[in-house]
Amino acid sequence: MWTARPASPRRAIAAVIIGPGIATAIALAASRIGAVGAASMYLLAVVAVAAAGGVWSGVAAAIASFLGLNYFFTPPKHTFTVGKIAAGERDAPPELDQQPASHRGVATACA
Repeated sequence: MWTARPASPRRAIAAVIIGPGIATAIALAASRIGAVGAASMYLLAVVAVAAAGGVWSGVAAAIASFLGLNYFFTPPKHTFTVGKIAAGERDAPPELDQQPASHRGVATACA
């Protein structure tokens, strides 16, 4: 039967710092992946940290990943404040505002 030896404290702490750090760097470098892609990177990092450092390292990496995702990829960016949508604001991307209401969300073959 295979048994894993417990991770050393140094290894566990390094994994907690390096795992979400690498996920943040990759997600910021590949800016086109957006918040969903960043969340996937963080999930992969948490699983890797938990495998390398144990359960508590995985929990600490999950907390660090949550904070990184909130700070770098969730509007308003670069703050931990949760934004509210004002009465007149919408979630529609700017390119949808330039199309007539009848064409919103409809893909056309003619360009």
